[in-house]
Amino acid sequence: MSRSPRVRARRAAAALLGAGGVALLLAAAPLAAQEAGSASCPWPPTPGVPWADTTAAAHNLGSELGASPSDSALLAAGDTAYERGRHTIAYAAYAAAARDAATYEALWKAGRAAVDVGQGVDDEDEAHAWYRRGASYAERAVAANPDAPEGHFVMAEARGLVALDVGVRKRVSMAEEIRADALATVQADSDYAGGWHVLGRWNMGIMELSGPSRFFAKTFLGARVFGEASWEKAEKYLKRASALEPERIVHRLELARVYKETDRPDAARSELEETLGLAPADEQDCDYLDQARELLSDLKD
Repeated sequence: MSRSPRVRARRAAAALLGAGGVALLLAAAPLAAQEAGSASCPWPPTPGVPWADTTAAAHNLGSELGASPSDSALLAAGDTAYERGRHTIAYAAYAAAARDAATYEALWKAGRAAVDVGQGVDDEDEAHAWYRRGASYAERAVAANPDAPEGHFVMAEARGLVALDVGVRKRVSMAEEIRADALATVQADSDYAGGWHVLGRWNMGIMELSGPSRFFAKTFLGARVFGEASWEKAEKYLKRASALEPERIVHRLELARVYKETDRPDAARSELEETLGLAPADEQDCDYLDQARELLSDLKD
């Protein structure tokens, strides 16, 4: 399938948690930032490796690392590919490392890359298969190290993306699970920006529901936790994420959306103008910048 960043970003923005892809997980490495500063959008594709083609990705790795690379070599290759936005190659490397030695690092990074690959797939069933793969790795990572944040976060992200395409009853049930995963993330590491982003976007997503929809969820589906959501919490948590990762485009974009939805256009414009001064770290960021330009244009009309 061809990669479709605009489709995946718009779908993700509609989720209850607004999963922002792996851009939420870690600050971009210096090399990625340097490349981003001079790269044009959209991000250049991986030569010879179509998106989600794990066979081609494994062949690429074999050419680089030889027939029997060590687990440390696989993890290093995965990190390098991931920093450059080449998530299919990164997945192949991490998954191979997880097969040989299922360490916490190999597991959560394989889950992270799988979720990212899924976000670039156009076919819904295929995308869901990637999300389930990511959730499976995340579940194993949490079992290996329940006190670390990354596995919990990948689980929240995978579930959030699946929640886009299920019925109302299942979506409400999953929303509580997503919130629990996000809370576990920040309980494990209070400085983990991705967890705060998920919590902020979760509150924002609930508040964007119509009054009757929230009433239905709370009354008939037992989602009492929905009553805890507020615009104030959405703003607080997204500000926290932005403070922890001020160069992260997706945090700033979603915070601007909160300002817009709470009738503070001046604050939204200011946030968007600062956001547009940031360099993209991967192809997903390129689309977030497009969304920021569109939102800023809407605010000026």
